[in-house]
Amino acid sequence: MTGNFTNARCGVCDRKLTVHQQARGSTCDDARCRLQQSIRAGQLDSSRSTANRARLSAVRDRLVPRAGLSPGPMPVAVLPVLNRGVSKLPSERYEAFRRRLTDAVREAMAPENIDEGDTCEQSEPIDAAPSGAQQRVMSHGCATCRGYCCEGGGDHAFLWPAQIRKKLRVNPDLSADDLLERYLAKVPTHSVEDSCVFHTGHGCALERHERADSCNNFYCSGMSELWHSLNCGGTLRAFVGAATDQQFVRFSVIDRHGATSFGPDERPEPPRAVSRHEP
Repeated sequence: MTGNFTNARCGVCDRKLTVHQQARGSTCDDARCRLQQSIRAGQLDSSRSTANRARLSAVRDRLVPRAGLSPGPMPVAVLPVLNRGVSKLPSERYEAFRRRLTDAVREAMAPENIDEGDTCEQSEPIDAAPSGAQQRVMSHGCATCRGYCCEGGGDHAFLWPAQIRKKLRVNPDLSADDLLERYLAKVPTHSVEDSCVFHTGHGCALERHERADSCNNFYCSGMSELWHSLNCGGTLRAFVGAATDQQFVRFSVIDRHGATSFGPDERPEPPRAVSRHEP
């Protein structure tokens, strides 16, 4: 019965709460949402995260009707943000990448080097892969952040020897020298300052299959939470906010078709395709 529901919504999946659910807490009865809420409560920065989500929910409730967007479930997710300019890639950074990649290719060809790891300290894995539709939604979430995790790529782009070896196995007709030449040819003349050499103002200069596994398969905690919300809530849209430690920089309503973005003043921003996880 509709009378059993309140105006409150689950803090994870954004479904409406019943009177009993609201009295018991801030989530619905879904065990995954209750677990996620427990994890949030145990985080060291839970008070700040809770405040940010509350603020983001309030911004969503103002912007969605004002922008003429349809109502309905729209979970929120707080993402990190990278706000840096784009400039000509310094020649010393190109040379540093060339040396690193040359060394990685050389090590990849050495039979004794078989146990290199491939990790991204600023990312954490999700426990299952998003569906195709979820992946498209999340790619627009990444575009709102504009590449915080790409910063860690520096002058190596996460292309460790194990990654090079894997790509050579997948492409047996490609020689190590050919692979080296292909990557060097993809280095852009202009990139985001002090980020990965392949990080441009319009996303990654590499095709998805050319990137390191960590670039395709790992997500920051905010993106992992977004995936969880999409997965358990059964919705294919969300409201995300990219924030520094002090403030939100931009907001976006995202779905599988694209993103409607707003600046910190809650005014619409022009479309801009920037995504680490673009299809």
